[in-house]
Amino acid sequence: MEVPPGSKAEARLVREIRKLWEDWDEVRERSVPVVGWEEEEASLICEGGKLEVKSAPMSPSFEGKIAESEIRRIKLSQREIEWLRPSGLDGEIVVIGLEEGLARLPVYNCPPLGTFPCPPFPQPILFTQEKELDKLIGRCEVVVRTRLNPNATAKLVEAVRNGKSDESIYVVTHHDRWLGESDKWMEAHLSKLDAGQYRIHALSVPSRGALHPFPRSWGMEFLMRNSTVNDIKLCVDLSPELGGSYGSPGLMWIGSNSVDPYGDCFPLFRRGVPSVGPSLESLRDLIRKDVKLSFEEVKGKLRETASLLPVELKARLLNLYDVADRESTVRLFNRLHGAMQATGERAVVIPFHKVVAVNRARILRKSIYLDSGHQVNWDPNLDLRRWNVYARELVKAWTEEYLEFLEAGLKEIL
Repeated sequence: MEVPPGSKAEARLVREIRKLWEDWDEVRERSVPVVGWEEEEASLICEGGKLEVKSAPMSPSFEGKIAESEIRRIKLSQREIEWLRPSGLDGEIVVIGLEEGLARLPVYNCPPLGTFPCPPFPQPILFTQEKELDKLIGRCEVVVRTRLNPNATAKLVEAVRNGKSDESIYVVTHHDRWLGESDKWMEAHLSKLDAGQYRIHALSVPSRGALHPFPRSWGMEFLMRNSTVNDIKLCVDLSPELGGSYGSPGLMWIGSNSVDPYGDCFPLFRRGVPSVGPSLESLRDLIRKDVKLSFEEVKGKLRETASLLPVELKARLLNLYDVADRESTVRLFNRLHGAMQATGERAVVIPFHKVVAVNRARILRKSIYLDSGHQVNWDPNLDLRRWNVYARELVKAWTEEYLEFLEAGLKEIL
């Protein structure tokens, strides 16, 4: 369950986390501006019984007695929440029965991967367990009391444990993951974060809230503004949503070439920093390793990617093979990645995602959303010949953009 940023619950967690890091070499706390929201009370009692509920972030207050017919009930998995939209959601309130059990999840009233604020839903949204939906019978008494603070301040906590060098490994997750009410994760694994060769930065970051869908790690995005990443060797995400371990290109010892677009390391990966989402068992060994990047693996990814690209980009990619600084080449390749998401599907992170998204839209016959705020629109009412003209112009524009980026990036590392 996400702890609302800027809330009293978050402040309590931050105080506890600071206590656990008292013996580290340095502990810093930073203020992060957020739109604050808190639930003061949420209850739903029907003739079929009392439901255990939690309101979605940004839900408005509501009190009254309503008929069963005025409640919109929905069964969803947590992964399906991101595709919930207000269109067609009639009813005084919306009650979502989650397959995985009760949780409080952000619900975004705008396209996925959007980087701009989106409006909240007009009516209260309540989460419950799927089995609880059977109690929605007859008249229901609803009480939802919430408080909105447009100028709230969330907290980011950073603890530093010095190593043998000035190069750093960042270990990141949200406040409620470090020390949640039912998950004493921090106490069990704090001892694993002993420094070796590298300086360790352990970061406890706030969630983004329900008005900004992407990137999810608002705390890390805020921290990295106007910051250099040159001395960050690796970012370790302790709460990946991919369902298992992952590693960015070039980290062969991780055994994966995927990156979690919703993870806390994604803001750093977009700036070139190699990123992993390890299993807890491998955490101690991971941060003690000498972080080495495999250019051979990246060469394989470059060849694989080139087959999907226009001729101009293929030719420019050949210049990467001649760069003597292999680590800089891997970091530049990381910066060429981005997230894309087809309607109804999960987001994926790939290189040259804008150009690839055009072909993907043509194959799937679906619109594709991009983390840049752009999208490739698929209109079933538009004949394919005219859509291809639109697609060609998109590819031309984004190819030019990538060529300029590669030109500037190669000048930096050659």
